[in-house]
Amino acid sequence: MKSKTFIENQILIFKKEEKKRKKITIEENFYILLSKSRDEIRGSLVFRVNKNKERKVCDIDIFKEKGKYKVDYDSLINKINELRAENPKNKLDKNIQKFNTYFKDFEEELKSKIKNDVDVNKKALLNFRKYFEFWSNKTEKDVDERNLIDFCNYVAKNAKGTGSAVGREKDGCYAIKMGITTLRKFLNFLFLRGIIKKETLQTANNFVYTDFFTNCKRLQQKQTAFKHFNSLEDVREFYNLILNIKDYLEDYLAGNFEEKEYIAKELLKYKNPKLFNIQKAQSFLYKIYATEFLLLTGIRGIDFFRIVPKNIKWQDKFIYFPKTKNEEEYYLYLTDYLYELAFDMYNLAQNITSKNTFLALSHSNLRNFFNDFYKKHYDFNINIHGFRHTLKTLATKYLNYSDTVIEEQMEHNRKGTDKNYLKDNTREKRLNLLEDYRLLITPLHRKSYYNVEDIKRTEEKIKEEINRFFAELSHKYNITRADLTKILLKYF
Repeated sequence: MKSKTFIENQILIFKKEEKKRKKITIEENFYILLSKSRDEIRGSLVFRVNKNKERKVCDIDIFKEKGKYKVDYDSLINKINELRAENPKNKLDKNIQKFNTYFKDFEEELKSKIKNDVDVNKKALLNFRKYFEFWSNKTEKDVDERNLIDFCNYVAKNAKGTGSAVGREKDGCYAIKMGITTLRKFLNFLFLRGIIKKETLQTANNFVYTDFFTNCKRLQQKQTAFKHFNSLEDVREFYNLILNIKDYLEDYLAGNFEEKEYIAKELLKYKNPKLFNIQKAQSFLYKIYATEFLLLTGIRGIDFFRIVPKNIKWQDKFIYFPKTKNEEEYYLYLTDYLYELAFDMYNLAQNITSKNTFLALSHSNLRNFFNDFYKKHYDFNINIHGFRHTLKTLATKYLNYSDTVIEEQMEHNRKGTDKNYLKDNTREKRLNLLEDYRLLITPLHRKSYYNVEDIKRTEEKIKEEINRFFAELSHKYNITRADLTKILLKYF
C-alpha cells in the first residue's frame, strides 16, 4: 500500500498539472481516481474487478490544511481491508455481482421501450447512467430508507443547471426530478422481480417527491398543488362552486339573460361584464364540465385528452381507451349521472368547434384555466392530477370498497398474481363506487336534489352500516340483536 505522503504528493502534483483526471495506483487492484474543478479536487477509490471491469468503492475525503492537500488515510486503509476480507480472491461479493446484473437488465428494458428522442425512457436511461454510480457497490439489501435519502441528496448535490438564475433553477429542478423518477422506475423494476419488499417501494413513492426539493420553489409549488383536497369539507366546498357556476351558465345559455352581470362579475370574475357573451359562456361551461368529469372519475388528464367520439359507447355506457399511460387498455364505465355529463360535453363541443369531437380545448388550456381561475379567484390551489389523489384518499377513508375496485378505477396496473388470476368483473362495483363517491362529495344542502335512485342507494348504504354496527357490537359483547336494540332504545 502506497504511503500517505506519496498519495498527498501526487494530489499536489495533479493540482499543478493541466489535465482534469488522474489515476494513482495505491495497491494491486485498487487505485484513486482524481478529478478537479476550478475550486476543488475530488477523489474516489476504485476497485479493479477484472481486466475489463472496474467499480467505484467510495468517495475519498480530500481537504486542505495549512495550504497542503490531505487525505483521510486511516479511513482509506480500513475500507480496503474490509473489501479484502470480504473478497479474499479479489472477486466481488456474489450479492454485489447479482445486484449489478439488474443494472444491465434495467438498461435493456429502458432501451426496448424508447420510441423517440423525447421519450421519458430515454431520459431515464441517461439519468440512470449519470447518477447510478451511487448504487454500483450496493446490494439489494442496501436499498433501504437510509440509502434512498442519501441518494436523493446525492442527486440534488450533482444536479446543476446552467445559464441564468432562472435557467439554473429550472434545469436543476428538472435534473433532480428525472433522477428521482429514474430511481422509482428502478425500484419498481426490482420489486416486480421480487428483489425488494413492497414497503421499500412505498417508502420511495411516499417521500422522494416531497422532502428533497426544499431549494427549488418551482417543484415545491407542484408538490402542494392538491393539498386542499385532503379533506371532505374542502372537496364539498369546491364541488359546490362547480355546481353553482354550471347551473347559472346552463340557465344563461338556455335564454335566461337576467343574471348576466351577476354571472360574469360575481361567479366568473370578469373585470368588464359587458364583454361576456354566448361564445364565452359556452367555452366557460365546457371547462366546468371538464373539471366536474375529472373530479368525479379520477382519470388521468392525459387520458382524458385521448377521448375520441368513436371510443364513446353511448349505448353500453362506457368510454374505451385502447392504451393509457400504463400501456394497457382501460374501460371507463359511466353512471347515469356521468353519462348525462359526458353527453352534455359532447354536444357542447360540437357548438364550440363545429367538429365531431368530444374535446373543445387543449391540455395546456385546461391546465392554465385551473391556475388562473380556481387558484387566482377562489384560492383553490389544485391541478388536474390532484383529483386522482382526492378520489383515492376519500374513497379509502369513507367508502367500503376493496383496494382492487379502487385501483381498477384509478387505471393502475395489476401486478403479479393479481394480474393473472383476479379475473372478476368489477364493472358494477366500480359504477357503485363512482356513484357513492359523487354522493359523498355532494354539498349537504344539495342533498335534496337526489333523484329516486339516489335516495334508494343512500338508504341501502345506511342499512349496510347499521347492520355492520349491530354485528360488531353483538360480537364484542356477546349479546343478541334484540337485547342490544332494547339497550339502545332505552338510552336514545
